Amino acid sequence: MAAVARCIDMLEGHLGKSWPRKQVERRGWLPNELLMLGHHVAALPAFLTFALRVDSVTVEPTFEEVLQDLKRGVDTATWRHVLLQLEVSRAWEAASETITFEPRIADAPRKADLRIRASRTFLVETTSLSRSMADRRWEELEHSLWMRIQSIQARTGALIDVEMAVDVAPDALEAWLIEVERVASKTSQDRPTIVTSDVGQASIRRDQNNDPGSTFHGSLRTTDGWFRLARTLVDKARQSSGEEPVWLRVDALDGFFQLTEWPSLSWPERVSRLSEATHYALEGADHLAGLVLSSSKGVAIGATNATQVDNRFDAESGTGLRRLIAPHVARETAIIPLNPAADAEHRVWADAYSAEPDWLDEDLGLAGMPPLAEFVR
Repeated sequence: MAAVARCIDMLEGHLGKSWPRKQVERRGWLPNELLMLGHHVAALPAFLTFALRVDSVTVEPTFEEVLQDLKRGVDTATWRHVLLQLEVSRAWEAASETITFEPRIADAPRKADLRIRASRTFLVETTSLSRSMADRRWEELEHSLWMRIQSIQARTGALIDVEMAVDVAPDALEAWLIEVERVASKTSQDRPTIVTSDVGQASIRRDQNNDPGSTFHGSLRTTDGWFRLARTLVDKARQSSGEEPVWLRVDALDGFFQLTEWPSLSWPERVSRLSEATHYALEGADHLAGLVLSSSKGVAIGATNATQVDNRFDAESGTGLRRLIAPHVARETAIIPLNPAADAEHRVWADAYSAEPDWLDEDLGLAGMPPLAEFVR
């Protein structure tokens, strides 16, 4: 694709031809926007978006510091931080006079993430809320367990379907695995044998003709997402305290939008509850103008029809949005103003993220490239 090659040339011009190699050598990883390009349906629009946004903001002198950080190599947190800065600048591009990256704050030893001059001047602080250590440890436990089950299958020739319990004591795993292997080595062709314990259940059988293979179902995990989010907001409120109004832009990557009660609520309930909880958590932080909370852009396999995905709810307390950003890529966003002075900015945020599905095609057009539909057949 000529347009993809051109975007690669853009990034090479700004970051250097050897940047991917240096990024891996210095940091040990490569962002999925590059690593998965050509392999995953969500990677192409993400790559095009990143390349075009970097190319568009390099005319702003204050982006140079961010660019230098990228060139030196970044960890995953810094990468997410840069993506959010680029995203916010795109959201306010049409509604602002100037957008400054990494602005210095008067009488303070720190810098903000962006300063936006619109109907008034305000700062934006961005952050991503990553998954908890407990969730990551549990994922590692499940992965390790599945590897052990596969080893047992290889040694015994049995097929093992696993369903894990909701709460599992790690010290109970070993005894259960020993029993599973003992039973698997003796299970006959006639019927499956069930091994049950506090760990979960294993259904063990011999391979039959046309058997679809074994399955593994991890435990259903839920989380008190608000507790971690509220702690993050309070920390950001303390760090950003000053004379200028501040909007908080947070990506909740920890399952808040998937593993809490959020999916079961209607949009009016979501906005109302989030507004109440945010006002309560940030009481007294008068410098804060509002919160823009997003699920980030996530893979939604099978989602290609915007009329089936898109939704918007507006209220004085906030706005809730769901948008199909690109085929199989969706985002949910909630915008919560914290005082009447932020009402105009609330509307800009809401309209900007409502129009996010158009951003990439607009940027491609400005660069003289065809729309995304020409890339995805």
